[in-house]
Amino acid sequence: MPAAPHAALTGPPTVASTTPVAGMRKVIVERMAASWNQVPRITLQAEVDLTNLLAVREASKAAWESDLGVRVSINDLIVFYAARAVRRFPKVNVQLSGGEILQMQDVNIGLAVAVEDGLMVPVIRGADQKSIDQISRETRQIAEAARAGNLPLTALEGGTFTVSNLGAYGVDHFSAIINVPESAILTIGAARERAVVRGGEVVPRMTCFIGINADHRLVDGAPAAEFLGALKDILEHPKVMPA
Repeated sequence: MPAAPHAALTGPPTVASTTPVAGMRKVIVERMAASWNQVPRITLQAEVDLTNLLAVREASKAAWESDLGVRVSINDLIVFYAARAVRRFPKVNVQLSGGEILQMQDVNIGLAVAVEDGLMVPVIRGADQKSIDQISRETRQIAEAARAGNLPLTALEGGTFTVSNLGAYGVDHFSAIINVPESAILTIGAARERAVVRGGEVVPRMTCFIGINADHRLVDGAPAAEFLGALKDILEHPKVMPA
């Protein structure tokens, strides 16, 4: 292996390459800056015990694969239940337009997907009305299309609430930029075995941290907390076969 070049002893650091801020990166720069500068955020987080959700997945996995033809991930289940939580707590499903607050009727879940040149947020429309196999199948289809560069622009339109999962990267909890004009984004961290107190005893449980970043102009702290608390309860006490 050739030796690394020596750093310059004086002057500015050496630049290895330059890349124009164009295309997708230009859009990301503009949208992230607009969100950061214009949207005052509130951030709430909670630790969720995923032990029962993992048990549901394990118990239903064979049936989902044989009867529905899908491999349901924990992320699929969280998206499934998050969409229903948004439906139950519509105060996190609003947008600001001029001098009006728009209460969105549809629950269209955007999924933050990392691609080679940046980030895309394809949308699952009517996610609160779709079954777990539909959520699982559509999630994979749009993620694969996004990474392959085959996603139509229409697939990026119409989102009302976004989910961002960085658990696969080993991130425990984080704060995310709101995908304007939406008013909130759900963050999901890595699932890990952690020490939890149950019945006065310390026991190992699989947990993760979930969070909500919300536009504080539109979403007050209490409604954001109610949504997060309800989602935590749903994930900790899931149905055996969600539909």
